[in-house]
Amino acid sequence: MKILITGANGFIGTELVKYLLKNTEHQLTLITRKQNNLDSINKKYIYLDLMNNIDWKLILKDIDVVIHLAASQHKNNKFDRDIYRKINFEVTKKLSESIINSNVKKFIHLITIKVIGEK
Repeated sequence: MKILITGANGFIGTELVKYLLKNTEHQLTLITRKQNNLDSINKKYIYLDLMNNIDWKLILKDIDVVIHLAASQHKNNKFDRDIYRKINFEVTKKLSESIINSNVKKFIHLITIKVIGEK
């Protein structure tokens, strides 16, 4: 199975990738902003910034499952509503719409509670 993971360098993504590489034979495509130190023949990296306009159609080609973990979180108590909206809503919406028009069989979206910020 070919699995695409966004946010592969994040808190959840790092552990998920380690688990999948150790316990499965799935081919992983990992979307990250920075290089990951995990080495394996069953993965490839796509380095990109989700703030940019992305052609998901090309990325989703031949993918069976998408696990969407990428999200913008607060940094040092700084809250930027525009970045939160862009990454956590608009990117997720565009990815979801692209999945509908692809051959992806499953879409899993997970986020941590802190991505919604604090009041």
